[in-house]
Amino acid sequence: MKAALVSLFLFFAFPLAFAQQVLDTNGNPIFPGREYYILPSVAGPPGGGVKLGTTGNSKCPVTVLQGYSEVVNGIPVKFTILALQDTRRMAAV
Repeated sequence: MKAALVSLFLFFAFPLAFAQQVLDTNGNPIFPGREYYILPSVAGPPGGGVKLGTTGNSKCPVTVLQGYSEVVNGIPVKFTILALQDTRRMAAV
């Protein structure tokens, strides 16, 4: 039991030791809570930003799709960071 808890803790703690700042296409750091647009790395057709859409028999737009037009940025997204405290709580379970 003790070994399992230690293994679980290392599973969650190990990636934190190698965490790096995420940068945007201009080399600026991305900050949690701000809005960003996800766009293709190469400009031009075919494709623009991400959007929500329906696929199959779904009635709600829950599928993330890429727009067809390179001039449309799509919808903004916000990034969040899992707090270290939450990770410790998960590892202790």
